[in-house]
Amino acid sequence: MKNLLLSKLSFDGEDRKVNDEDEQLLEALHPPPSLEELGILYYRGSIFPNSLISLTNLRTLKIRWGKNCEHLPALGKLQSLEKLTISDLRRVKTVGNEFLELEGSTDYDPSPSSSSSSSSSVTAFPKFKSLFIWKMSELVGWDYRITRKDNNSIMPRLSFMDIGNCPNMKKLPNYLLQTTTMQRLKIRNCPLLQERDGEGEDWRKISHIPHLRGI
Repeated sequence: MKNLLLSKLSFDGEDRKVNDEDEQLLEALHPPPSLEELGILYYRGSIFPNSLISLTNLRTLKIRWGKNCEHLPALGKLQSLEKLTISDLRRVKTVGNEFLELEGSTDYDPSPSSSSSSSSSVTAFPKFKSLFIWKMSELVGWDYRITRKDNNSIMPRLSFMDIGNCPNMKKLPNYLLQTTTMQRLKIRNCPLLQERDGEGEDWRKISHIPHLRGI
């Protein structure tokens, strides 16, 4: 198993409440570090094990139908991850620092006295290229609060993003709206994001992404 490259873990698909056995089983499996592609389906745990961040060669990750999960797993340190699909995690309301897994993450401090010179540069998702977010009915938006760092970098290679069927999502992160690498962005059935006025202010920012070919 140490040279395994592809794995799909499908748990019991019955519609039950939180199942601690799923959490224990996923933790006990210990996927090998050689794994390059992983799918996790019908997971009924409320949290993801820390062992996921040990998959240093993982390039593609798909997480689907996790009805009890309230937070996304900490994936920002996965140096090789290029493609992520998240769908039907219906209890996730926000995407925050726990997803980025940035060391020393704290509330952003804009005061002049806050110093960035003592903070080392951090890159989250350094090779990340494609992100798919689907059927996240409770997801409102992304809210990253991090200490100000001159060299902070989040998804510096992100070029394709597909967001669909997220009726409550109304905010995209600033780093995405300021990116220079994004080439394709699809937003479908997200009424609060797609409003041209009012809460849909992000649309005007999206239109200024330099290399974006279409929305």
